[in-house]
Amino acid sequence: MRCLSSSVLLLLAAGCGYTDSGSGSNTLEVIATVEYRADDNSTRAEITVNKSGAKVEGAQVVLTDGDSGDEFAIAQQNNGNNTVYRNEISGYHRKMALKVASGSDELTGQLEGPGPHIISNPDNSEILDRNSMGDTFEVRWTTEDGIRADEITIRFNQGDFETTISNDNGKYSVPTTKLNAQNDEVRVTRRNRTKLSGGILASSLEISYRVENSVIVQN
Repeated sequence: MRCLSSSVLLLLAAGCGYTDSGSGSNTLEVIATVEYRADDNSTRAEITVNKSGAKVEGAQVVLTDGDSGDEFAIAQQNNGNNTVYRNEISGYHRKMALKVASGSDELTGQLEGPGPHIISNPDNSEILDRNSMGDTFEVRWTTEDGIRADEITIRFNQGDFETTISNDNGKYSVPTTKLNAQNDEVRVTRRNRTKLSGGILASSLEISYRVENSVIVQN
């Protein structure tokens, strides 16, 4: 999350203060992705735990809501090389603390995710006339708190278009050639990410907020 110095915007300072890269035994590689999906008001958590290049089974993996204190155990799915820890949680939990423990190996960290946003253009169920658009179509989104996310992914599910940008300025121009003449969904996902200091290699914690609007593209 990008935090801007301002005595007026106290919310920004509070958000920066919550995120912490944590600590640990520096023996585990933990990659944690937490994604909220507005279409069904649920959060999917998926976490991989590795040690010395091998998947770790039987780890204790817990996410804790930084506001309410509610704890969510992330259960192991599959075994061996396919071991992963997953859970689906109701609602959006913007502040999350992660704890992973396996024997003497451990890791902690916490992150504040992006604020909620909506897609302001196109509207949900809007009919788009590709012939009247020109060379590009501007996708726009609006955030509730005005705090910029670390990165944003814009995607047209049926149009074979996806891009990730770091400039969270609320708009992105998509080439109209990427809009197929059919029912489609435009998706805007905003995410924050922190490296986990107590882990090794690519250890990180990511929280994202995903919104989709349905559209009909006509020639």
